[in-house]
Amino acid sequence: MSRTCLRAMISTISLAARATNHSLRMVPATALFLGATLLQAAPVTPIITAASPVTVGKTLLAASVPAQTGVTYLWSFSPVDGGSITSGQGTTAIKYTAGSTVQSVTLSCKVTATVGGSSATGQKAISMIAAPVAPTITADSVVTTATTGHIASVNPAEQPATMTYQWTITDGTVSAGGTTATATYTAGSTLGTAALSLTCTVKNAAGSTAASTKTVDVCAKPVATVTVSKGVKTGLTYVTKGGTTFTAEVPAQAAGFTY
Repeated sequence: MSRTCLRAMISTISLAARATNHSLRMVPATALFLGATLLQAAPVTPIITAASPVTVGKTLLAASVPAQTGVTYLWSFSPVDGGSITSGQGTTAIKYTAGSTVQSVTLSCKVTATVGGSSATGQKAISMIAAPVAPTITADSVVTTATTGHIASVNPAEQPATMTYQWTITDGTVSAGGTTATATYTAGSTLGTAALSLTCTVKNAAGSTAASTKTVDVCAKPVATVTVSKGVKTGLTYVTKGGTTFTAEVPAQAAGFTY
């Protein structure tokens, strides 16, 4: 290296040291050798990428910061019960488990220069929210095939926080309220015990879900035809004012009907 270049480097480094109280934060290169001394720029405050809100107790949650040269990484939570780091400590990307308390926590990442020891800390506020509870579905346990206007509902008060709702049905159609706590549906055409099932899935703001299913028996529509004939001795007997005997009867119905 020429004497001219060396003088220029010494001058630049000296001015930077005086301007920053010897921290060398203004050194234009990331690291420079001057004899046996290594000069390293201060680390940049890291920007943490992490989801918020998250559900309490959720596992395998991710957080990361951009990589920097010549630094170490130290991750932490405040309060300390806000989460536990399960992998990646000391690197740019971690996995963690959310704490068990509904609260707002701070996730921090401290980057420290391996030469000189200067550091910078980035922080991210994360909301820990309650998990949804499997809802209790209220609905008729027996419906008639292909009939409309049936109601199924869940109670929002069962949930620890505001949730969204999604209804699905097998052998039937949700006709209204499919994303609310109360749905209206039409029964399908399949007959039998538990032929129809209603499922309500509740979801919190972090995307965690809980679901319940209620099965419904589906029976056939009754046949309305009445046959009246004279002189038949079976069925329901009527006697007219003049003494003539008639019989009225209906076809046999599917199981589950009364007469």
